Amino acid sequence: MKKKIIFFDIDGTLFSSQVGYVTDRVKRAVRSAQDKGYLCFIATGRTFGFIPQEIQSMGFDGYVCANGSFLLYHDQVLYCHYIPEEDVRSLYLHLKRKNLECDLQGERNTAIDRENKKLIQYFADSGIPSQSIIHEYDLEERMKHTIKMEVWLPSQRWIPYILEYEDRFIYELHAPTHHVEFFNRGITKADGVLKTMELLEIPVENSYSFGDAENDIPVAKVVGHPIAMGNAVDALKECAQDICLSIEEDGVAVYLEALD
Repeated sequence: MKKKIIFFDIDGTLFSSQVGYVTDRVKRAVRSAQDKGYLCFIATGRTFGFIPQEIQSMGFDGYVCANGSFLLYHDQVLYCHYIPEEDVRSLYLHLKRKNLECDLQGERNTAIDRENKKLIQYFADSGIPSQSIIHEYDLEERMKHTIKMEVWLPSQRWIPYILEYEDRFIYELHAPTHHVEFFNRGITKADGVLKTMELLEIPVENSYSFGDAENDIPVAKVVGHPIAMGNAVDALKECAQDICLSIEEDGVAVYLEALD
């Protein structure tokens, strides 16, 4: 029997601040899908160290992290693509000159100076495991091994300073905090998903994805069965094969329970 695989986004799909946790029904449905022969993967913009412990404890088969830059399968690294060192250095020094808070995220943790209190507090409020944040590090080495950067902007007026680097990175700007995530320009979630299927020899027609946001659209366009959450943005719903119930209605669980 050919292997089958399901890719799950986290925020707005498995977990949301409104729900506050992954429901028991969703946890049971994921385990049941695995029992039926489906490989279950997380596909997220988060780095692995920033994935909540609750998600990690669910026993997923693997992870596509940092928008496709890091692939993990049963704790084995399948693929890791760092942001070019010169781009990391250029942005990092630019931010420091502007006294803007930022971090340097690697495969499993992030390096951040202790004085970056706004960003550190944001991570704490977002449930980031404390062991994933380090303050003692070799800056030169970290710049060579960065897969994502995050920046805290004090106000909207700082956005133009960030957009000076839009030709070097893929970035996501989050309101109202004006918190910004920077990813490798040459890699997307879709690339990570396709790379995973290639390495595990899984045909596209046996692949599924669940998502809710615009950055899930590239994944929806490359898998065989894209599913949009009921709470998803309209653009994702338009390119989805199916639309399940919302996260508040256990949409993932309801859909998985009907799979053969």
